[in-house]
Amino acid sequence: MSDRVAVTRVFTHAAGVMMAGVACRRGSDSFAVCAAMAELAASEAALWVADEAVQVFDGYGYMRDYLIEKLIRDAKGPEVFEGTSEMLRLVIARELLYDHPFTKDCRAP
Repeated sequence: MSDRVAVTRVFTHAAGVMMAGVACRRGSDSFAVCAAMAELAASEAALWVADEAVQVFDGYGYMRDYLIEKLIRDAKGPEVFEGTSEMLRLVIARELLYDHPFTKDCRAP
């Protein structure tokens, strides 16, 4: 679980560095790709870690007396409200394909 959290932190720090020092670019090295990857990694890692915690705590993970129950509810929020995972994947794919030679003729002027 700590590996997933560490990867998410790396993505988030990379997006922050790009935002602080890079002009608006298109393609695979753009801030949009880095930010979308960070958000996607964070939302999926939160849900996966919360699910694993429920598995560790067994039946207690579903009881309101324990913090794990609240974490699993809170982990679903970013996936739904802050941009669904599918939309983030579309943003990433669009920006990664921007530099591809086969897509140069398909772009709007």
